[in-house]
Amino acid sequence: FWQSPKPLNNPHAINFRCVGLDKNEHPVLYSCFAQAHDRYDVDASATHTLLLTEACMELIMKRRNHGLNETAESRQLVWIVDFAGFGLRDNNPKMGLKIAKLLMMHFPETLNLVVCVNAPRIFNLFWSVLKTIFDDKLRSKVLFISGNTSLKDGLENRFGTEATEWILSEMEDNELKREASEYKKYWIAPKNELDHNPRGFPSYVSS
Repeated sequence: FWQSPKPLNNPHAINFRCVGLDKNEHPVLYSCFAQAHDRYDVDASATHTLLLTEACMELIMKRRNHGLNETAESRQLVWIVDFAGFGLRDNNPKMGLKIAKLLMMHFPETLNLVVCVNAPRIFNLFWSVLKTIFDDKLRSKVLFISGNTSLKDGLENRFGTEATEWILSEMEDNELKREASEYKKYWIAPKNELDHNPRGFPSYVSS
């Protein structure tokens, strides 16, 4: 994952990383459009997705060696897509088609759920094209959530308190950075240990 060419040269290029494990032991991936300022390269994004998925599979294998992730369901990934910053240029069917085919061909049973958070109306056209090439199984794994109350409840019911608190804090932090036209160094720990840690869930970072 850390060998992904685009982020290796520019850490702000693609914002897509593993941030922790949910209450069901799924590795949780998080991406945010607003914090990725060189995200339009289809091939680079596909390569990054492939490397990240392989890294998560290696993590799961290590955990299995310690008696964890024993069920097949717990060895699947959850992907949280934060749509903050999504614009017209992101409505590129080639990007979605390439990543969808990559997942279906190489990791058909790897994905547990994709949660699209606050997807804007302009995404509807993109989704209408994308869902036609998804098989029924993959299509059923895409969930749309919006609104503060339904978002919190939806995340907490599925992923647990720690995951929900981190995701909501990360989204808030990203929005503040976007308003200030800043890109944050999400790989660096906060100076104050009580502040939100963009590197990931507390239990994941400390493990």
